[in-house]
Amino acid sequence: MKWPFREPSKFTDWVVAFAAVVGVFVALMQIHILALQTDIIGQQRKEMERQRDEMAGQRKEMANAGKQTDRIIAEDRRLADANEKVARGMTDSVSQAKLATNKSLDQSRKSLEATIEMSRNDQRAWVGITSISGPKAIKEESPFNINAIWGNFGKSPAFKVTCATGLRVQARRDTFEPVYEKDTNALPSSAILWPSLTMSAAPDRPLYFDKQRTDDIRSGRQIIRAYGYATYEDAFGRHHRTEFACSYTPDDGGWRVLDTHNTAD
Repeated sequence: MKWPFREPSKFTDWVVAFAAVVGVFVALMQIHILALQTDIIGQQRKEMERQRDEMAGQRKEMANAGKQTDRIIAEDRRLADANEKVARGMTDSVSQAKLATNKSLDQSRKSLEATIEMSRNDQRAWVGITSISGPKAIKEESPFNINAIWGNFGKSPAFKVTCATGLRVQARRDTFEPVYEKDTNALPSSAILWPSLTMSAAPDRPLYFDKQRTDDIRSGRQIIRAYGYATYEDAFGRHHRTEFACSYTPDDGGWRVLDTHNTAD
């Protein structure tokens, strides 16, 4: 039995059918490819989202790391400042201790030097004038001379002792200055003056007075002045000099110490 409306298939019909089938296949393939592409795009989007989340996490970690780094840096700075303060304090303490030590050593040194000096002064020789012997009265045309008696009042010998003595007559108003006939101190000396012993020194030549000079001295218009010095070394090798100066009092034949040129060291 034949379909009443069916006509025999033509070649063109087969071509159209085949083209339709091919079109459907192509459409299905396109749909499948599109589905695959959509899936790939979805996966890519998910991967991108994952990478974005990962990058966000990394950024967060980096931010946290930066904060942690800032905290570490701040802590390091705080520790450095604290160490610097401690070091400065230690330096100041060391400097203060050094200053205190130097001050203590200086005081100890000065105290030791003072003790040594006191001991030397206590044990050294002290040479000074003990007395002046001479005429008790002035006589015309008679020699007037003196002897200066030097003594060692110390506890040890005086070495290289040299003594010199002088006499001068001058007006009362004139300023007194010692003048020696020769520089006795320039001469080498090997004399030793032991403790409690004495030695004498006299001027190189005596004075002679005529009547006018005698009257001037007795009236006080002119004055006789005696003076001298002694140089020596103590047992510690230190050099010393003692000077004396005095004026003659014709009323009693004594001697009055002057305000100047009486020194000892």
